Amino acid sequence: QQFIRDVQDGYFPSELQERFPDGIPFNVSDKRDIYFTDERKQKVFQGEGYVLHDSRVV
Repeated sequence: QQFIRDVQDGYFPSELQERFPDGIPFNVSDKRDIYFTDERKQKVFQGEGYVLHDSRVV
């Protein structure tokens, strides 16, 4: 949260200052309006399964 707060306030993130004392260029892109859709096909489990804490086969 501190990292994001530093960036939003226009500061170089404090957790990177020791590692990169002279700074490092980076770009921030606002992608909050883009929704991720997973296009990969999900494989449905074809076998039997067990209910936890139960011996029934489902």
